[in-house]
This record gives sequence, C-alpha cells and structure tokens, in this order.
Amino acid sequence: DPPTRLQMGGGHAPGPVSAVPATSPQLYSVGQARAGAGASPEAYARRFADCVRELCESGWDAAAEGQAGRPAAYAGGAPPADLAEAVLECAHSSTADVNSMPLKHRCLILKAGDSTWTVGRQLQPNLFARLVPDQSMLTVISRSHLLFTSDKTALRVKKLSPNTVLVNGQSIQQQDLTLTQGAQIGFCGQDNATAFITFTVLLRGSGARPGNLPTNLNVLHSTEQMQSQAHAAAGAGSPTWWFSGPPTPYSLVCVLAWGG
Repeated sequence: DPPTRLQMGGGHAPGPVSAVPATSPQLYSVGQARAGAGASPEAYARRFADCVRELCESGWDAAAEGQAGRPAAYAGGAPPADLAEAVLECAHSSTADVNSMPLKHRCLILKAGDSTWTVGRQLQPNLFARLVPDQSMLTVISRSHLLFTSDKTALRVKKLSPNTVLVNGQSIQQQDLTLTQGAQIGFCGQDNATAFITFTVLLRGSGARPGNLPTNLNVLHSTEQMQSQAHAAAGAGSPTWWFSGPPTPYSLVCVLAWGG
C-alpha cells in the first residue's frame, strides 16, 4: 500500500539519503526493474552510463530540457558517462505509462559542467506534460519545484515548492539534502502523502561505463606472440612507427577507446 503520513514521518536533518528497497510495487516497480530491485550502487552507476550513452545517440536535447547547450566534451569524443552529473529517470506516474515511453521522454539529464539545476514546470514544460498529462495533477508541480546542486563530491536537492516532496518515502523540508545512488524522489498531490510521480536518481559513479561492454576481448596474453605478429605486420608494409624496438617483458594493449 502507498505510505501513510504516519509511516512517512516528518522532515529530518540534512544528511545522506541512501536508496532503500521499494515497499510499494505500484510506486517503484518500473525504475527498480531496470536497475534491479534493491540494486547495488554499482548497478545504478551502470544504469546511469547506459542511459547517458543511449541519450547521446538519440534524444540528448529532449532529455536536457531547460539547460543551455551541450557539454564542451560532447563534441570532443569524451566517454558518454562524463557528459552528465546525474540522470533523473521517471520510475512511476499515476497518469501516464512511463514504461512504454522512449528513454528521452522519461529522463532528465543534469548536464556536466554546471553546478546548479532547477527542475519544475517552467523549465521542463514538455517533460512534465508527457509524464503528467492530467492537468489537475500537472498544476501541483511548481514552476520551480526542486533545486539540485553539486560540488563535484555530492549531489544535493532542496525543495523550492510549498508542496510535499518525498525522498525515499520521507517528507523533506526546504533545506539541502545529500542524495546517494538510487534515491527515489516523489512529488505528492493534495493529500501530501502519495507520490503521483517518482524519479530514480542515477549518479555518475566512479568509472561508470555502459553495462554491455564485451566480456571476451580476445586479448593476446602472450607477449611474445603479440610482438611476433607486430613484427610481421611491420614487414608487410606497415608504417615504421607501427612497431619498433626489441621484445620486452611487457606490452600495453588497447581494449577499448571512446570517440572513434
């Protein structure tokens, strides 16, 4: 059942808020299914990388609504995971089937290079119109509902709206609150208790990379074999810089490169 006011409790002092297993399938089934129920921080970080990569390929502008331009690194061939500080992925809407929407229509990117991001009906009118097509519910979302800030060590959220906002089922006050991987942010309606729209917070994790990288890279583990092949390639008309120098005990093998 949806959490009651008694279960939610009141506001609490600022501090880290960790992801907790969902207790209401109605509220959290979609988002947690994508990252795994009760997922680890690493699983959420992989989900973040997968989302940013897909949005880079198609849908970046739609998912970065309300933010000017693209990160400078976007055109420089940077790894996709370095282009965003966080992704807010809609996990539930009481008035829309978010599971059937393309990723770009249910996500909001918090673009890398910025330190503050305001989220609300004024800056993201298209996003919220898609996720909350019911006009009576849409007006509950304030023009500026939430303020996210980052100092490169943590992502924080501050409620700007007078309406109730839940983080992991707990009502928050108008003060900074540190978020951690997989936190659930819910916007409540007139009952001040039930979230009619919920976002999963996907943070950029250390070393986050897409989850479907090849698992068998067929790396040559024999240094002698690799170097003999390099000698053969050099003898077949390859540039002189292709291989030079005597055999050594060690070799560096590139197994993955971003940006072509």
